[in-house]
Amino acid sequence: MSIADSGKRKLWKASGPGVVAALSSRPARELNKDLFPDDGSFMKRSQVKLFCELFDLGNPAPVLREVWERIDTVVDERNGIAHGRLTPEEVGRRYSHGEMLNLIDVWGARWSDFLDWIEPQCQGSSFYLSKR
Repeated sequence: MSIADSGKRKLWKASGPGVVAALSSRPARELNKDLFPDDGSFMKRSQVKLFCELFDLGNPAPVLREVWERIDTVVDERNGIAHGRLTPEEVGRRYSHGEMLNLIDVWGARWSDFLDWIEPQCQGSSFYLSKR
């Protein structure tokens, strides 16, 4: 079965272990960014968790802290607006101005923490070559 045969919605979950195995079997020159989730769901919590599991990165929840519980809500509201199910006004009414500013600040800080947490774990080719 090829990676493409697994279907767009299940691409990463069905084919992720094979991708990790393929990355582990040969030296990494450059990581193909097209291998990562692209099913239109904009990295819901389940995808972040699966990504961390497949690459043995550990539990992302303690790093993302309060953002961890908000990921799916933010994605759902974003998708609701993008696909016309919700209006920006409907979503915007759910938050005060201060809450929105806080969410933006916290979101940026926690995802920066996440990248800072992952980066040292991914240093050197041994990360991409190790058996998982």
